[in-house]
Amino acid sequence: MCVRAVGDGRRRWLLTLLWAVMCLALVASRLRAVRAAAGADGDDDDVDVSDYFGAGDEAGGTDAVPVHPSLGDDDNNKEEAEPTAKIDPAARGGDYSVQVPVSEGDRLRVLLAETFQDDSGAVFSRWMRSSVDKYTGEWAVGGGEDAALAGDKGLLVTRKAQNYGIARAVESGPLRAGKLVLQYEVKHEETHTCGGAYLKLLTEPFGKGGAGLDKLEGATPYSIMFGPDKCGETNKVHFIFQSRNPKTGKLVEHHLQKAPTMPVLDRNTHLYTLVVDLDEGTFQVLIDQEARRNGSLRTDFQPPVEPPKEIDDPKDKKPADWVDTKMIADPAAKKPDDWDEDAPREIPDPQAVKPAGWLDDEPAKVPDPEAIKPAAWDDAEDGEWTPPLVANPKCADAPGCGEWKPPMIRNPAYKGKWKAPMITNPAYKGEWKPRRIANPEHYTVAHVELLPVTAVGAELWTMDQGILFDNVLLLSGEQAPAAAASFAQTTWARKAAVEKERAQRADEKKKKKAATGERSGGMQQAVLRAAKRALAQLERAAEAADHVLARIGLQTPLHRLVSFMQQQPLIAVALVPPVLVSLFLVCMGGIGGGGGNAAAAKRRGARKAARAKKTDERVPDATTAAAAAAEEEDEGDEVSGEAEARHEDSTGGSVRKRTARAQKSDE
Repeated sequence: MCVRAVGDGRRRWLLTLLWAVMCLALVASRLRAVRAAAGADGDDDDVDVSDYFGAGDEAGGTDAVPVHPSLGDDDNNKEEAEPTAKIDPAARGGDYSVQVPVSEGDRLRVLLAETFQDDSGAVFSRWMRSSVDKYTGEWAVGGGEDAALAGDKGLLVTRKAQNYGIARAVESGPLRAGKLVLQYEVKHEETHTCGGAYLKLLTEPFGKGGAGLDKLEGATPYSIMFGPDKCGETNKVHFIFQSRNPKTGKLVEHHLQKAPTMPVLDRNTHLYTLVVDLDEGTFQVLIDQEARRNGSLRTDFQPPVEPPKEIDDPKDKKPADWVDTKMIADPAAKKPDDWDEDAPREIPDPQAVKPAGWLDDEPAKVPDPEAIKPAAWDDAEDGEWTPPLVANPKCADAPGCGEWKPPMIRNPAYKGKWKAPMITNPAYKGEWKPRRIANPEHYTVAHVELLPVTAVGAELWTMDQGILFDNVLLLSGEQAPAAAASFAQTTWARKAAVEKERAQRADEKKKKKAATGERSGGMQQAVLRAAKRALAQLERAAEAADHVLARIGLQTPLHRLVSFMQQQPLIAVALVPPVLVSLFLVCMGGIGGGGGNAAAAKRRGARKAARAKKTDERVPDATTAAAAAAEEEDEGDEVSGEAEARHEDSTGGSVRKRTARAQKSDE
């Protein structure tokens, strides 16, 4: 069909070709500009897709990502901050309320009960955000991506790879006796990859009377640090408390040994509870209201609360002549004369016999006779093509093919490299240890106490966003554990039930989808087999076409174009549809043009028949015959038919035709 369009559609083909070249030139120009820009930045290989097609305001697309408010005008050329976590300020707009614990004298003191249910202005009037330079992370109040309980809000970490600091003043007073409970909820809405989600119970002088809360940083003294932390191989729920050395005045961190791990990494809300009994000197860590670790404040921490009485002398050094090598090679031992170090570990089995029918002259693998050289294979660039190897069909009924070799067995004469036997070192003095001296920092701890709490804060660094803190409790007194458990039943337990139901529905949906996929698996396999056969036929056709392209000199340019399209698939996707549409329109135009040519040819045939009849009626001379032949040849060259002739000027047209005929008559 397209061939028919060549005659009368030359101009149409030319316009289409020019249009395609302009499109390719435009894309190539854009590609060169992007590559040049990337090269100027020193990153030739990593070009963003948006560089090819524009993004943001230039493309008339979505709004640009907002720049972090901590960046000034001078930072406009810096990389933009990543998008914030999903925040629903109204938490799905429900009417949510919860009853917090109330103090009951010494039996229960509510030091802090924060549910974050107020508007953000009220929350941040109680919680002071750190103004230290590196704490650029933004906090927000809201329900996160999809609150389990409509209307339930929390405190959100909004951006990745930021330092966060925030604190609220409390007053615990001395913590020498009784029970202390810290409990709060954490939800990682975008999974947990690397970062902490722990809280710190800060101590004086920081935060006393609310002073200095905006100066929170990593070096701020604290009484207790508690909560989950994960990054790389680290996965634990910290419990660290600080004590002050009465002799030096320094703060000492005591880390819980064998700390429990975080729950399975999911997007559900988890409850972390720490119960400290100062009367008994014990502690208990609960996760989702299940006990995960308990022990002694005195013995389960490193370093221990009470420093050791003796320590190694830091000035003592091991003598230069001290020998601590216990065993040495026997210097008097000699290698036996019959010891062969060169004997191999394995040898061919001397008793093995080649099986009957073994085909020594047949290789186990032969070139695949049905393999076809790929159409895109370029011997100059890819090397000489060789068909893949397949199992030799002649070996199917034989015990084996190729050169037969006996199996290998262990060499009974093998002894390996000779080594002298080890003996006790006569100069051995034992393992050297520094002498022990009295610890100048030793002190006796009759009763473990905690530093007073003056603020509750979160000071952390994280690579995650969408971390939601909620329902923070700090209680003291005999009834503190029971009050915390009761509060969890009205808050966390309700969330957990909703999240569990959501997970079950999601699992059922996955199972149903998997079952549907299994039922359609048979049909999919049949379609894939048919597609494979069709691709094989196309490969053979492409092979023949490739040879034709090679003969006319288009093989290499076309292969390069295909390689470019494979490397830049988005460009191919953008160009192929308009090119195909244009070719289709040209071909359809060719069909129409062909019809017009056929009609014109029919009319020309009628005129020729009439002239032939007149010629038969008279005897033409040589000049008349030549003129008639010239006229027929001239009319045979017409491509527009009589319609074009009717639009010519009658006089001018006659002159032009007679001139052409006269020239051909002379020839």
